Amino acid sequence: MGDIRQKRLAKLLVNYSTSVKKGDWVGILGDMNSMPILRDIYEAVIDAGGNPTLIMNDAYMSRYFLRNASEEQIEWIDPTMKHYIEEADVYIRVGSPENTRAMTSISGKRMQQLRAAQSKILTTRLERAARDEFRWVGTLFPSEANAQEANMSLEEYEDFVYGACFCDKDDPEAEWRNLS
Repeated sequence: MGDIRQKRLAKLLVNYSTSVKKGDWVGILGDMNSMPILRDIYEAVIDAGGNPTLIMNDAYMSRYFLRNASEEQIEWIDPTMKHYIEEADVYIRVGSPENTRAMTSISGKRMQQLRAAQSKILTTRLERAARDEFRWVGTLFPSEANAQEANMSLEEYEDFVYGACFCDKDDPEAEWRNLS
């Protein structure tokens, strides 16, 4: 059996942070390192009546792309992502790096080119969120890399993250409602 705090975090993201409703199109974004909680989020979206789309990313592929893509490839906008950003209801992103310095050897110019090319999608996402058309949340899933950055063991970092989200409590949603 997995960590109950992980399941509580997934439910918190779905039911409280983004208020997934029946029929919502929900993008769940993460990498292989975050797969354990992505599964829990997926289940929570289904249980809430939402329609999940899993969107994976990978540090190796991102580095390869930034090192080797042509100018045309950098400028290209993935039509599936464009459609998702324009039409979906919810965006749940989970970060869980294996290496917090994985992109340090990538040229700043290349990073800027990619950000500029992707800026229309980001602008659309932010504008839709400002109009309450697109609910979103981002979180960290405890990883060895982030624990190391915090000068903690993985277990200490898990306690820190889950405690900060009130997932060490029986009813994290009630704790957040009390806080707000």
